[in-house]
Amino acid sequence: MKKINFISQVLAVMFFTLMVVIDFFPDIGISMSIGVIGLVIFILLSALSRQKGVPVFTSSRQEFIFKVLRGYTFFRYL
Repeated sequence: MKKINFISQVLAVMFFTLMVVIDFFPDIGISMSIGVIGLVIFILLSALSRQKGVPVFTSSRQEFIFKVLRGYTFFRYL
């Protein structure tokens, strides 16, 4: 499953890159729907095949503190 997850993530990035190229160069002759459909398929495949590991946080309090601090650092740069 780990290998399938990695391959699907790589293919999702490739389809996203294809969508950006099509957006900048619309005269290529490739439909945007090909990129969108491929991106959605491989994101779903990546989400379904992801490996579930051991939780990082030992309590819900640690997880809450991490989320608050992560949100603070994100909005600090805006």
